[in-house]
Amino acid sequence: MSRKSDERVRRRLAEAVRALAENRARDALDAASAAMRERPELPEARLYAGFALVHMGELGPGVRFIEEAAELGSRDAGVQAGAGQAFAELGRPADAEACFRRACAIDPRAFQPRFALAVMLERRGASEEAEESYRLAIDLQPEAAPAWVGLGNAERAQGRDEEARESYRRATEADPAHAPGWNNLGNLERELGRTGEAEAAYRTAVEHAPRYVPGWTNLASLLGAAGRHEEEAEAWKRASELAPRDVDVWSGLGNALERAGRAGEAIPALGRALACVTPDHPRVISALGRLHAALALAHLRAGGPDGAQALAACDAWLERRPGDATGLAAKAILLNHLGREEESRALADAGRLAVRFRVDPAPDYPDLERFNEALARHVTGHPSLAWAPPHNATRDGQHSGELVTEPIGPAVVLKARILDCIERYVASVAETEPDHLVVRCRPPATRMRMWGVVMHAGGHQIPHIHPAAWLSGVYYPEVPDFVSAEDPEHRGWIEFGRAPEENFPDVKPMPVEAIRPEEGLLIIFPAWFYHRTVPYPAEVRRISVAFDLVPAAPPDFRRLLAR
Repeated sequence: MSRKSDERVRRRLAEAVRALAENRARDALDAASAAMRERPELPEARLYAGFALVHMGELGPGVRFIEEAAELGSRDAGVQAGAGQAFAELGRPADAEACFRRACAIDPRAFQPRFALAVMLERRGASEEAEESYRLAIDLQPEAAPAWVGLGNAERAQGRDEEARESYRRATEADPAHAPGWNNLGNLERELGRTGEAEAAYRTAVEHAPRYVPGWTNLASLLGAAGRHEEEAEAWKRASELAPRDVDVWSGLGNALERAGRAGEAIPALGRALACVTPDHPRVISALGRLHAALALAHLRAGGPDGAQALAACDAWLERRPGDATGLAAKAILLNHLGREEESRALADAGRLAVRFRVDPAPDYPDLERFNEALARHVTGHPSLAWAPPHNATRDGQHSGELVTEPIGPAVVLKARILDCIERYVASVAETEPDHLVVRCRPPATRMRMWGVVMHAGGHQIPHIHPAAWLSGVYYPEVPDFVSAEDPEHRGWIEFGRAPEENFPDVKPMPVEAIRPEEGLLIIFPAWFYHRTVPYPAEVRRISVAFDLVPAAPPDFRRLLAR
């Protein structure tokens, strides 16, 4: 290859890089293709062509070029790092991680692939490995604020909060204008109960980076929790100006305005939130139901005493999705608040519709005691069992993943007994109320979700519903002795009816029905029933297995999103 040819190839590659940086994908493809014609074996040319094709929407050929570049450039750290970044953006984390590992092996002194590898490890939950990789990246660039933030995240994931706090502080010292460092420091301070320090950190984040949306949304959430709703609304408003298509931002603004007594302004904000929901929203059904419920509450605050507009907002959603748990829960609460108790009870009478069954494990197990022991062992030894995440309804307890998968163990027996009881439940409702929503809104086909919950001292579940389900329920394989009928405080009991105050402030309380858990007891109820467990102080565990029956077929999103 002549010197002139080499020069032309270098020039073409530089043109491709420049065009990619300027979002001129077609020009980048032309330049990379010209380089490939002269040097077909050159991995950089294939890599840049792959980048350009992906940006143009030609995923198939683009990915093939990137794969070929990774293979041809197996000894080139830059090519491996570039292919790794592409695979990460394409949702292929295992391939991305493999490329970053190769880049680090080729050039151990390169910061970028080391940092990118740490990010991939953090994303897949390998916090110890991520910590090691972040520390190696910091050794290479001690003033790299993003690496200090990543190290803090890895330490926090391992429960080492004070070390994480120090790492976040090191990030802000390395770059005082690095908003993610201040933001993550604020999140940790808030989690540790240091709300003043958290507010100061969030405010510093947005002072240095006024267009940093997470800083505004976290500040808004903190102010809302403190009851400072006018300030909360202002923070959400700033976020909405920066993220005008974000469902959660508009929802937050609408809820804050409603809590600040500005229900008339809340209504259009919630309307904007509804307009932003798309079928690819990660929790589209839950989001739509929650927003319609919030809109109904705002109408209740802004409208007349009969609540006609509030109920119309609920009914508009329920017309499109008649069995939606969030909409039905909100409608029952609104009816009760408006003095229409009989209509509310028709929807949400736990005394009538939360039904108890006794489970018989025969012939799979010789008696109930052995079945419960096997099920308790299965839950407590399940590989997915972990402390419940912050946004889960469980507090001071452990939560498993899906139990109706391998290793399934005694859960398969419980599933069969639950399905039998479901048929008995529906038949009993249909016998007395053939047009009840439990019967009328039964999905043509369902699938079961099942998970275990292990409560410890102080353990409980806050009031919640199961938005995606038709029917829900709980089975108790292990209940401590102190959960007794003689306890006037009902510690450890399951309670129906009490709605979360933060979602329904100043609303007339719903009737409450409490049921005492017993070993071998199965309770089935509509998924729209708000329920919680009453906290208990004893140092003993309480094990339950919860389940949902959810529609097997996906909903018609076009109909649900119709305006």
